[in-house]
Amino acid sequence: MSRSKPRRTPNPAYTPISASEYFERAVQVAVPASSLDMRIYYTTPKTTSEPGTVMVCHHGAGFSGLSFACFAREVTSASRGECGVLSLDARRH
Repeated sequence: MSRSKPRRTPNPAYTPISASEYFERAVQVAVPASSLDMRIYYTTPKTTSEPGTVMVCHHGAGFSGLSFACFAREVTSASRGECGVLSLDARRH
């Protein structure tokens, strides 16, 4: 006798977050020579005279570049925008 499990309603706490609350932009970048593509999340440093500082974050442990979303928002806020953040979501790397 086969009993099917009742379907669960998805937990809203686990719904995907939007990068727009944490980064200025999110773009898909293709690397055809390697048959790879990756998602890049980026917030530009706000400086007037110098190029500025950008922190580069690469996902790990199977998560996405959005693993650094809260970190990026904190860095941008603490530096008053003078430090930018580039977060890579290089799946299948």
